[in-house]
Amino acid sequence: MNIAIVTACPNGQVSSVLSARLLAAAAQRRGWKTCVEVQDAEHPERQLTPAQVADADWMLVVSTGPVDLARFAGKRLYQSTPAQALADRDGFLDEAATRAQVQPALSTRDLPPAAKVARIVAVTACP
Repeated sequence: MNIAIVTACPNGQVSSVLSARLLAAAAQRRGWKTCVEVQDAEHPERQLTPAQVADADWMLVVSTGPVDLARFAGKRLYQSTPAQALADRDGFLDEAATRAQVQPALSTRDLPPAAKVARIVAVTACP
């Protein structure tokens, strides 16, 4: 099995890194192939590549804040928190693998009205 793990904890990178490492290790002990993204606003280049997302059998998102799930449309996805994921990593992975559901694609009709309107930001300066 090939899974992609995404962790995001805006209150502290420690729980993101810890969750990513412990879950990846538990998955690898099972013989699963993993790729990991620890979301970090200072390093957006560390995101999973589109190829890694496409190759994953399912996605695991462990976070304490919002995560943009649009790029996972069409993939099986399970979302949880670090507290739930780390309490019993092996049991959690079993549950996540069986309960992961296909992430629907968002269309413009799914967006709030304000998001459908084109937005322009203009900055001018005169000496």
